[in-house]
Parts: sequence; structure tokens; C-alpha cells
Amino acid sequence: MSLCAARGAGASTEFQASSLTTLVQVVAVGGGITLVPDMALEVELRAERGLVAIPFPRPTPVRTVSLAWRPTSRRGAEFESFGRFLTRTVPARRRIRGSKGGV
Repeated sequence: MSLCAARGAGASTEFQASSLTTLVQVVAVGGGITLVPDMALEVELRAERGLVAIPFPRPTPVRTVSLAWRPTSRRGAEFESFGRFLTRTVPARRRIRGSKGGV
């Protein structure tokens, strides 16, 4: 949202959605514009929707996604395993390592 605000745009007060697919559908019927993550472009911007993706100029904006849980969680071992899976699976160029070596 800070990127949008820097360009003089803001969130709609008339419509909000939490589903990326819903937002893309709203754009497809002329309801505005939205940001779509690169990894979702192939699915969300299929040709039959008649939409065009315009990439950001460099440097492109980024976001950080973290895996966090309470130290008292009984599922800590599962979360650690999931973190190792992400570290093996997510391309290194898309990773920023945290203080504990997580993704």
C-alpha cells in the first residue's frame, strides 16, 4: 500500500476483497486496477479475461514473507520442517535469510 500511496493512489473505500481472484475479476469488468504477484500472473491473467500486466520498472518492489510461531506451540517441529522445505524449494534469489537461518 505504501507504493500506491507514493504514486497518489489509495485503497478503494467502496470495495475490498481478500481473494486475488476476486480482485482480478473486478478489474476484468472495469472496476479498477490491482497488483498481482509475479507467481500468480499465469493463472490470474489468462487471455480470455483481456487483461494486461505491466511490470514495475527497476528496482522492482519486494515483500518479505516470514514463518513465525509461538515458542510454546506443540507444532514447532512441523514448522521447523516446513521452514527447511521452503529453504530447499524457494529459489535463492527470492530468499532473504532471517536471524535463525529461516526463509
